[in-house]
Amino acid sequence: MTDEEVIQKLEDSTVSANLHQLRSILHHNGGVRYLQPYLPHYDAPLDAATFRHAVPLSCYDDYVDYINQMADAKVGKMYEVVVTTYGGFYYYSLGDLVRIVGFHNSSPLVEFVMRAPKSHSEILTEKDLIFAVENFQPALRTAMGLEIDKVKESSLTLQSCCSSLESSLGALYKVQRDKGHLGPLMIFIIKPGAFDRLSDIAIKNGTPASQYKPPKIIRNREIAGLLESLAVVTVSLDG
Repeated sequence: MTDEEVIQKLEDSTVSANLHQLRSILHHNGGVRYLQPYLPHYDAPLDAATFRHAVPLSCYDDYVDYINQMADAKVGKMYEVVVTTYGGFYYYSLGDLVRIVGFHNSSPLVEFVMRAPKSHSEILTEKDLIFAVENFQPALRTAMGLEIDKVKESSLTLQSCCSSLESSLGALYKVQRDKGHLGPLMIFIIKPGAFDRLSDIAIKNGTPASQYKPPKIIRNREIAGLLESLAVVTVSLDG
Protein backbone atom coordinates (compact mmCIF):
# COMPACT_ATOMS: atom_id res chain seq x y z
CA MET A 1 0.00 0.00 0.00
CA THR A 2 1.44 3.38 -0.99
CA ASP A 3 1.67 6.37 1.35
CA GLU A 4 -1.20 8.08 -0.47
CA GLU A 5 -3.36 4.97 -0.07
CA VAL A 6 -2.56 4.87 3.65
CA ILE A 7 -3.54 8.53 4.02
CA GLN A 8 -6.76 7.96 2.09
CA LYS A 9 -7.64 4.99 4.30
CA LEU A 10 -7.06 7.04 7.46
CA GLU A 11 -9.06 9.96 6.11
CA ASP A 12 -11.95 7.74 5.07
CA SER A 13 -12.11 6.27 8.57
CA THR A 14 -12.17 9.68 10.26
CA VAL A 15 -14.57 11.67 8.07
CA SER A 16 -17.26 13.25 10.31
CA ALA A 17 -15.58 11.84 13.46
CA ASN A 18 -15.45 14.52 16.11
CA LEU A 19 -12.71 14.78 18.72
CA HIS A 20 -14.74 13.02 21.42
CA GLN A 21 -15.41 10.02 19.17
CA LEU A 22 -11.80 9.73 18.08
CA ARG A 23 -10.52 10.03 21.66
CA SER A 24 -12.86 7.19 22.61
CA ILE A 25 -11.45 5.06 19.79
CA LEU A 26 -7.90 5.86 20.86
CA HIS A 27 -8.64 5.11 24.51
CA HIS A 28 -9.92 1.64 23.69
CA ASN A 29 -6.85 0.95 21.59
CA GLY A 30 -4.29 1.53 24.31
CA GLY A 31 -3.91 5.30 24.09
CA VAL A 32 -2.07 5.32 20.75
CA ARG A 33 0.66 7.57 22.07
CA TYR A 34 1.77 8.53 18.57
CA LEU A 35 -1.54 10.28 17.79
CA GLN A 36 -2.63 11.79 21.09
CA PRO A 37 -0.10 14.67 21.26
CA TYR A 38 -1.47 16.06 18.02
CA LEU A 39 -5.19 15.93 18.75
CA PRO A 40 -6.11 17.88 21.94
CA HIS A 41 -5.73 21.24 20.15
CA TYR A 42 -8.48 20.43 17.63
CA ASP A 43 -12.02 20.91 18.90
CA ALA A 44 -13.55 21.10 15.44
CA PRO A 45 -14.81 17.93 13.70
CA LEU A 46 -11.88 15.90 12.42
CA ASP A 47 -12.61 15.86 8.73
CA ALA A 48 -10.08 14.64 6.16
CA ALA A 49 -8.28 17.98 5.81
CA THR A 50 -7.99 18.56 9.55
CA PHE A 51 -6.72 15.06 10.18
CA ARG A 52 -4.12 15.39 7.41
CA HIS A 53 -2.98 18.74 8.84
CA ALA A 54 -2.94 17.67 12.49
CA VAL A 55 -1.24 14.28 12.34
CA PRO A 56 2.07 13.97 10.49
CA LEU A 57 2.53 10.93 8.30
CA SER A 58 4.98 8.32 9.53
CA CYS A 59 6.53 5.85 7.17
CA TYR A 60 8.74 2.81 7.44
CA ASP A 61 11.93 4.87 7.40
CA ASP A 62 10.85 6.60 10.63
CA TYR A 63 10.72 3.33 12.52
CA VAL A 64 13.26 1.08 10.82
CA ASP A 65 15.92 1.75 13.49
CA TYR A 66 13.53 0.63 16.25
CA ILE A 67 12.48 -2.42 14.26
CA ASN A 68 16.12 -3.38 13.75
CA GLN A 69 16.77 -3.03 17.48
CA MET A 70 14.08 -5.62 18.22
CA ALA A 71 15.14 -7.87 15.34
CA ASP A 72 18.70 -7.77 16.71
CA ALA A 73 17.67 -8.27 20.34
CA LYS A 74 20.70 -8.90 22.52
CA VAL A 75 20.93 -11.29 25.48
CA GLY A 76 21.04 -9.27 28.69
CA LYS A 77 19.27 -6.21 27.24
CA MET A 78 15.93 -5.01 28.63
CA TYR A 79 12.88 -4.16 26.51
CA GLU A 80 9.35 -2.88 27.12
CA VAL A 81 6.58 -5.20 25.93
CA VAL A 82 4.13 -3.68 23.44
CA VAL A 83 1.21 -5.48 21.78
CA THR A 84 0.20 -4.23 18.35
CA THR A 85 -2.29 -5.07 15.64
CA TYR A 86 -1.16 -6.73 12.43
CA GLY A 87 -1.12 -3.38 10.64
CA GLY A 88 0.71 -1.74 13.52
CA PHE A 89 -1.50 1.36 13.65
CA TYR A 90 -2.82 0.71 17.17
CA TYR A 91 -0.66 -0.58 19.99
CA TYR A 92 -0.96 -1.18 23.70
CA SER A 93 1.94 -0.92 26.13
CA LEU A 94 1.69 -3.67 28.74
CA GLY A 95 3.95 -1.71 31.08
CA ASP A 96 6.28 -4.69 31.63
CA LEU A 97 10.06 -4.56 31.28
CA VAL A 98 11.64 -7.87 30.33
CA ARG A 99 15.23 -9.04 29.87
CA ILE A 100 16.38 -11.27 27.00
CA VAL A 101 17.93 -14.38 28.60
CA GLY A 102 18.38 -16.51 25.48
CA PHE A 103 16.75 -17.70 22.28
CA HIS A 104 14.64 -20.65 21.17
CA ASN A 105 15.48 -20.86 17.50
CA SER A 106 14.97 -17.21 16.48
CA SER A 107 12.44 -16.35 19.19
CA PRO A 108 13.76 -14.51 22.27
CA LEU A 109 13.32 -16.04 25.73
CA VAL A 110 12.52 -13.35 28.28
CA GLU A 111 12.29 -12.96 32.03
CA PHE A 112 10.16 -10.38 33.79
CA VAL A 113 12.21 -7.62 35.42
CA MET A 114 9.71 -5.02 36.68
CA ARG A 115 6.87 -2.74 35.75
CA ALA A 116 8.00 0.18 33.61
CA PRO A 117 8.21 3.63 35.24
CA LYS A 118 5.18 5.81 34.61
CA SER A 119 7.41 8.62 33.35
CA HIS A 120 11.07 9.22 32.53
CA SER A 121 11.32 11.57 35.52
CA GLU A 122 10.28 8.92 38.04
CA ILE A 123 12.87 8.78 40.81
CA LEU A 124 12.18 5.29 42.16
CA THR A 125 11.42 2.22 40.08
CA GLU A 126 10.07 -1.14 41.20
CA LYS A 127 13.53 -2.58 40.72
CA ASP A 128 15.09 0.03 43.04
CA LEU A 129 12.45 -0.59 45.69
CA ILE A 130 12.70 -4.39 45.60
CA PHE A 131 16.51 -4.21 45.75
CA ALA A 132 16.34 -1.86 48.76
CA VAL A 133 13.87 -4.07 50.65
CA GLU A 134 15.96 -7.18 49.96
CA ASN A 135 19.01 -5.41 51.42
CA PHE A 136 16.93 -4.21 54.37
CA GLN A 137 15.85 -7.69 55.43
CA PRO A 138 19.29 -8.94 56.62
CA ALA A 139 19.68 -5.76 58.69
CA LEU A 140 16.36 -6.46 60.40
CA ARG A 141 17.31 -10.08 61.08
CA THR A 142 20.46 -9.01 62.93
CA ALA A 143 18.55 -6.45 64.99
CA MET A 144 16.54 -7.23 68.10
CA GLY A 145 12.94 -8.35 67.62
CA LEU A 146 10.41 -5.57 67.18
CA GLU A 147 7.61 -5.35 69.69
CA ILE A 148 4.71 -3.21 68.53
CA ASP A 149 3.61 -2.66 72.15
CA LYS A 150 6.94 -0.90 72.78
CA VAL A 151 6.62 1.76 70.12
CA LYS A 152 9.57 3.93 71.16
CA GLU A 153 12.03 1.04 71.38
CA SER A 154 10.81 -0.39 68.08
CA SER A 155 11.24 2.98 66.33
CA LEU A 156 14.81 3.30 67.59
CA THR A 157 15.58 -0.23 66.35
CA LEU A 158 14.23 0.57 62.90
CA GLN A 159 16.19 3.82 62.72
CA SER A 160 19.41 2.05 63.70
CA CYS A 161 19.29 -0.31 60.72
CA CYS A 162 17.55 1.83 58.08
CA SER A 163 20.65 3.33 56.49
CA SER A 164 20.94 0.15 54.38
CA LEU A 165 17.41 0.80 53.08
CA GLU A 166 18.04 4.37 51.99
CA SER A 167 21.49 3.64 50.55
CA SER A 168 19.93 1.03 48.23
CA LEU A 169 17.32 3.30 46.65
CA GLY A 170 19.47 4.27 43.66
CA ALA A 171 21.70 7.12 42.54
CA LEU A 172 18.88 9.38 41.33
CA TYR A 173 17.17 9.19 44.73
CA LYS A 174 20.44 10.11 46.49
CA VAL A 175 21.01 13.12 44.21
CA GLN A 176 17.49 14.46 44.80
CA ARG A 177 17.80 13.81 48.54
CA ASP A 178 21.14 15.64 48.78
CA LYS A 179 19.67 18.62 46.91
CA GLY A 180 16.80 18.79 49.39
CA HIS A 181 14.18 18.03 46.74
CA LEU A 182 13.01 15.01 48.75
CA GLY A 183 12.08 14.91 52.40
CA PRO A 184 13.23 12.24 54.86
CA LEU A 185 12.29 8.65 54.15
CA MET A 186 9.29 7.51 56.20
CA ILE A 187 8.62 3.92 57.26
CA PHE A 188 5.12 2.87 58.29
CA ILE A 189 4.41 -0.37 60.15
CA ILE A 190 0.77 -1.00 59.26
CA LYS A 191 -1.90 -3.13 60.86
CA PRO A 192 -2.27 -6.78 59.80
CA GLY A 193 -4.78 -7.08 56.97
CA ALA A 194 -4.25 -3.52 55.73
CA PHE A 195 -3.44 -4.67 52.22
CA ASP A 196 -6.69 -6.65 52.14
CA ARG A 197 -8.41 -3.26 52.15
CA LEU A 198 -6.60 -2.42 48.91
CA SER A 199 -7.82 -5.59 47.21
CA ASP A 200 -11.38 -4.84 48.36
CA ILE A 201 -11.16 -1.36 46.81
CA ALA A 202 -9.70 -2.71 43.55
CA ILE A 203 -12.38 -5.40 43.25
CA LYS A 204 -15.11 -2.87 44.02
CA ASN A 205 -13.74 -0.71 41.18
CA GLY A 206 -13.97 -3.56 38.68
CA THR A 207 -10.69 -5.51 38.95
CA PRO A 208 -11.38 -9.27 38.74
CA ALA A 209 -10.42 -10.91 42.04
CA SER A 210 -8.40 -13.58 40.22
CA GLN A 211 -6.28 -10.91 38.50
CA TYR A 212 -5.59 -8.61 41.45
CA LYS A 213 -1.91 -8.23 42.37
CA PRO A 214 -0.76 -6.21 45.41
CA PRO A 215 1.00 -3.05 44.17
CA LYS A 216 4.70 -2.57 44.87
CA ILE A 217 4.59 1.19 44.24
CA ILE A 218 1.45 3.12 45.14
CA ARG A 219 1.05 6.38 43.18
CA ASN A 220 -2.56 7.08 44.13
CA ARG A 221 -2.46 9.62 46.97
CA GLU A 222 -5.80 8.48 48.43
CA ILE A 223 -4.64 4.85 48.64
CA ALA A 224 -1.33 5.92 50.19
CA GLY A 225 -3.26 8.01 52.71
CA LEU A 226 -5.42 5.01 53.61
CA LEU A 227 -2.36 2.90 54.39
CA GLU A 228 -0.80 5.72 56.40
CA SER A 229 -3.99 5.95 58.46
CA LEU A 230 -3.63 2.25 59.31
CA ALA A 231 -0.07 2.63 60.62
CA VAL A 232 0.74 1.57 64.17
CA VAL A 233 4.35 2.78 64.03
CA THR A 234 5.76 5.64 61.92
CA VAL A 235 9.50 6.16 61.67
CA SER A 236 11.37 9.03 60.02
CA LEU A 237 14.99 8.33 59.13
CA ASP A 238 15.87 11.89 60.17
CA GLY A 239 14.43 11.24 63.60
